[in-house]
Amino acid sequence: MHLPNKQAIVALSKEIILLFGAYGIYLVVRNIIVPTAQTTAFLNAERLIDFEKSLNMFWEPGWQEWALRSANWSVDFSDWFYVFGYMPIILTTATMAYIFDRERYHRYRTIMLVSLFLALIVFTTFPLAPPRFADTGSGMIDTLAVNGSIIAKPGSESFYNLYAAMPSLHFGWALLISIFFLFSKPRILKLCGLAYPIVMLFAIVLTANHFILDAVGGAGIMLLAYLCYRAIFVDRARILKRLPWTRAHKAAA
Repeated sequence: MHLPNKQAIVALSKEIILLFGAYGIYLVVRNIIVPTAQTTAFLNAERLIDFEKSLNMFWEPGWQEWALRSANWSVDFSDWFYVFGYMPIILTTATMAYIFDRERYHRYRTIMLVSLFLALIVFTTFPLAPPRFADTGSGMIDTLAVNGSIIAKPGSESFYNLYAAMPSLHFGWALLISIFFLFSKPRILKLCGLAYPIVMLFAIVLTANHFILDAVGGAGIMLLAYLCYRAIFVDRARILKRLPWTRAHKAAA
């Protein structure tokens, strides 16, 4: 039996500290800043609903009503998937990537960390109450609370934020993991990559935790995070060479 060497243990410890430290800071900052904007969060929810109606895409109440009436199993599944189809899948995928494909792991990990920072900016500047709150006027119910989910229990608010629906990192990170799956060799992972963001979209909507536009925002955050990653970690040297003051400095030299 080969035990991991000291260097491998140190590298793994650094990764664990980095990931859990970054996510911990994210939770602390989000839960301190955003809850102070409760009134704004509900006003923004009303504005978002009006905007979706103007686009004829305020579909969330209709989806949930149909599911509750005709496919109640899909609501139960969505409740389960919203909780267990999110972080457990992300952590499992990250662990497998760290073990078998360290280069891809570092790339996707960095994009995810950048998206955390970008999401905090949006949460702070655009607090948004999810449609599960009656005060939003969405007409939807909180299925997690109705079905007794652990994250809907009294006192669980300290583990998540009530007014940070935009962007949906549930969907954004599901999209990132799906891309990871799609660029993997096993066919089963490619199929999972196609299904994962679709299932997550319905889960976040049927549970009334997000509007459809929150998912669009989550996708946008991931695209921006990827572009930032490219600019900072991949194309930085080439970009710096094209900057006017860099060319002027070289000319002067």
